[in-house]
Formats: sequence, structure tokens, C-alpha cells
Amino acid sequence: MKLNALIHSLRRSITLSISLIAVSVFGVSTVWGAGSCTLNPASPPAFPGKIFRQTWNWTSDASGDVDDSSCTSKGINGDLLYCETNPDDTAAPTDNYDGVLNNANGTDMMGGAMSDRDTANNELATPLVGAAYAYVRVDGPLSLVISAAGDTMQGSVTCLFESK
Repeated sequence: MKLNALIHSLRRSITLSISLIAVSVFGVSTVWGAGSCTLNPASPPAFPGKIFRQTWNWTSDASGDVDDSSCTSKGINGDLLYCETNPDDTAAPTDNYDGVLNNANGTDMMGGAMSDRDTANNELATPLVGAAYAYVRVDGPLSLVISAAGDTMQGSVTCLFESK
């Protein structure tokens, strides 16, 4: 009996040790995940009247979500014209995944227009203000949040802006 209790105790100690090593080597976000993004370009241009693109290349975490500080852009000063969602060819997200583009106050600047995205096709979305589609003024950073995409799936969101 004592031998079984000792073996059980050793197994728990080893599991805990491996978990702590994983956290210290890879970081908490890799173990528990929050998804991740890379931004292209890293900073938007500061030339008034110019059209520019901001792309978020994202990878979802095990729960199918992307909500990480790496998904926050630098300050954007301009009108948000539209966004294009592009599912990855090999690690395509689950059909009808959702995306929001939040400002610093947590308001979805797309007004829900990036809901129910397709798993296989690129789709365009224009900001929705109430019941009308319109350009939206942005003055600050934007954070991409993806949900219901599936475990470690990938895609991108490219938005077109006119700088002010």
C-alpha cells in the first residue's frame, strides 16, 4: 500500500515539475494560450490622405480564440474603409468563426460585420454603424479578436484605411 502511495506521489511531482519547466521555458501563453498575431506593417504611415493596409496574421489557441496583446496595432489615425478576412489554405478556421476589431474602449469598429466568416473563401466586410454601412474614424490602436476558429487554426485580416 505504501509503495502505491509513493508511486502516485512521485507521478504528481514529476507532472508538476514538467509543467513548471514548460512555463518557465515557453511562457504561460504557450502553455495556456491566447492565440497570437503578427502585424504587417508594424506601424501605419503618417502621411495624410494616403491609403494604407494593416494586416493581422493570426493563429488561434487550443480553445479556438485569438485575444492577445500581439494583436494590437500601433496608433492608427484615419478612416477604416473595409476589412478582408482570409482563412489559411492548410489550417483553415472553423466555418462561421467570428472576428472583431476593437478600439481602446473595447468598441467593435466593424459593428459586427466580421461575424460568421467562411472557412474556405476570402470575404470583404465594411464597417456597420447601426443599420448602415459607413467608413469609421479611427484614432488609436486597434485590437483583433477572433473566436470559434478551432484549435490552432490560422488566417489573416487585412484592413484598408485612409490616413488623416
